[in-house]
Amino acid sequence: ESLEQPDIILQQSIRDMQDAIDKDQSNLSNLEAQQGQLQQKQAGLQESIADLQAQLQFCLAENNEQLAKSIIKKKLHAENALKTLSQQLLNMAASKKRKQAELTERQEKCQAIREKLALVNETTEMQASPENSESYSNVSQDDIELALLYAKQDYAQQGEKT
Repeated sequence: ESLEQPDIILQQSIRDMQDAIDKDQSNLSNLEAQQGQLQQKQAGLQESIADLQAQLQFCLAENNEQLAKSIIKKKLHAENALKTLSQQLLNMAASKKRKQAELTERQEKCQAIREKLALVNETTEMQASPENSESYSNVSQDDIELALLYAKQDYAQQGEKT
């Protein structure tokens, strides 16, 4: 029964893929928001490290080693946190790139299914209308040969691009 109604199957596939695309876009937006927050934290840590460095220079100029050690400890903690945060940002950027590629692939597949559905609908309409099918049967052998040559040319050009 489902073979008799491919348009229904294709429509359901399109709905399913569109749901997945919407979910992917939402996940990607959330990832971008998280990345923005991490970048703000990174900027704050860099500013803190610069402030601590200035404080350290002042303590050393005043020969206050006890206070300098305390600032060095804070600075080392901040630098370690910055390293961790930078790695998280790198991982997030890679994840974002991967998710964007998956989204693009899913969008292309969905578009291909939409095109198949349009073709199925067009074919169904042509089969349902006998007066239209007669006008399409006037395709000559030369028309077929010409279409084949164009298809080969398109195929060759696509091969050169990749």
